[in-house]
Amino acid sequence: MSVVNMDAILDKVYAWEKSEKGQKKIRKTINRYVSKNKTRTEAGSRVITESDINKAAKTLVDTVRNTATSCNLPASVAAHFDSLRAGKAQRQEDGSYTVEISFSDDLSRESLDPSKYGGVRNIVAIFNNGYPSNEGRVEAISNVTGFWHGEYISALGRRQGLYIMQDAVNDFNLNYGLALGMYAELSAIYDGE
Repeated sequence: MSVVNMDAILDKVYAWEKSEKGQKKIRKTINRYVSKNKTRTEAGSRVITESDINKAAKTLVDTVRNTATSCNLPASVAAHFDSLRAGKAQRQEDGSYTVEISFSDDLSRESLDPSKYGGVRNIVAIFNNGYPSNEGRVEAISNVTGFWHGEYISALGRRQGLYIMQDAVNDFNLNYGLALGMYAELSAIYDGE
């Protein structure tokens, strides 16, 4: 009587799966499924399609907008979140996909004293990250004054970060991305450091 050693067979299958030849075959098969918009493998595993990726990008945009809504932002800053757009899914060499989500309007703001300080490139990043609590900087910024919407004001010396982007990405990753094997990451401008 013959005995089949299932452990030995599975060890060989796992070794092939990790080999270059196995990885190439797996990628080719998955690519075929994706191109046919097939959501399940023959073995029943879930296949993430471009449609799934685009739906996830829309979910992330909605998550960022909803998170921003809860932050009591000034109307001029809150309005920028309406301009968030998800690009088209881009296939990478390794078979994965990326989607860039960005603001489509101008996020820059002039300083209260533009001749001396110019302005900021990204007002959303300022509200997201806040200002550092460096005392020299606080004093310098507090002394900047000028007209804003017809009213003469002084600049804030410090601002606590709201971490809108971090909260939205964490929410997406935990509540949506994890289940599909997707994850969102922030652009360095929103790192809050």
